Amino acid sequence: MELFSPVWVHHLNECLAKHALDDDVEPLVIEHHVINDGIDDGNDADDDDNINNAGDNGGDAIWHVRIEPPLATASIGQADDDISNNDISKVALHSDLTTATAIAQGELSAQKAFLEGTLRLEGDVSLLIAARETLEKLGVFGTT
Repeated sequence: MELFSPVWVHHLNECLAKHALDDDVEPLVIEHHVINDGIDDGNDADDDDNINNAGDNGGDAIWHVRIEPPLATASIGQADDDISNNDISKVALHSDLTTATAIAQGELSAQKAFLEGTLRLEGDVSLLIAARETLEKLGVFGTT
């Protein structure tokens, strides 16, 4: 399965659907910008550009998770349309493909990538800290 592809996002949504969110969970959108660094991600099916382009971004991918009770959902693309009419905070993550792949495969936590400088955050970091328990429950962004 190609990372950050529609099939991958569909599978992620199936996993997220298994975890009902508590009513007191603060809504949050986490957007992940994955920059194609030209490093082989181990998927032979997409060797031409080393990333399954989730849009026409020159080989880069953008996807997001919307955390809002009762469920969390994942989508391809930027979250702007997802939050424009709602009072939902957004945090953006920026990383290269190598880092994103390691996080998605559970080989690296987002926290460690941030501390190592390979994951950059945009927005209020305290929102991610407050959402840590929820993110661990959902198993997204390598938090476990």
